[in-house]
Amino acid sequence: MTTDRFRETAVRHARILEDQKRVKAQVTDLILECFDLPSKPDVGPVNPIPADAKIFGKALSLFQPTDFDELVSERNIDDRCGYALCPKPNQKARNGGNKVWNGKGGKDFRLIDRAVVERWCSDSCKARGEFVKGQLSTEPAWLRDVTDTKVTLLDDVKNTADLSMAIRDMSIDATAKDDITAKLKELSLERGDGGVEAKTGDFAIVEKESTRASEPPQPGGQDTIEGHDPRKVRFGNA
Repeated sequence: MTTDRFRETAVRHARILEDQKRVKAQVTDLILECFDLPSKPDVGPVNPIPADAKIFGKALSLFQPTDFDELVSERNIDDRCGYALCPKPNQKARNGGNKVWNGKGGKDFRLIDRAVVERWCSDSCKARGEFVKGQLSTEPAWLRDVTDTKVTLLDDVKNTADLSMAIRDMSIDATAKDDITAKLKELSLERGDGGVEAKTGDFAIVEKESTRASEPPQPGGQDTIEGHDPRKVRFGNA
């Protein structure tokens, strides 16, 4: 009996490893397929080719957030928007170096990684990308039933009820959800449906209006760093 139990355990682990290898290979193939999307350069994410959307949807059902980030990075290396259904080039930071200013004013003005700025072609595709990534499971595909996994594309949301449900079910934190909802009106106007407004439980999907315009850094004194006055910094004598 003990020998039979050991054999069953060994067989079960062998099947698990085989499933892992099969799914990992499938994910890699889907990353390569999504890398080449869209199949036509004049078709955008608002009305994608159905076959392209099907490939992307299949990939998202298997992807973990890290797989999605890998796809975005590979497309960025090729100077393209990280959102797989977008044919446009990604944004390029004007300044050199690994850190760039985020282009915001006031208390939000800070240095961020160049790669963050260059992930997307626009705020609209940033919202699309964050929307689908927020629905991805951190659990490996071989441990879950992917047949019941469906990731909603932001451009597929036809009414506020569906949008509310999709955002409520997203696995990202509330701050990231607010960041996505702040971009929804721009995307909504882009596709011509006149704006989006809905409630999703404890938070509302509304336009986030800025009370001040972006302010570029102003030239300062000799202690400034690229126009920015650091606080609580003491410079020692040379």
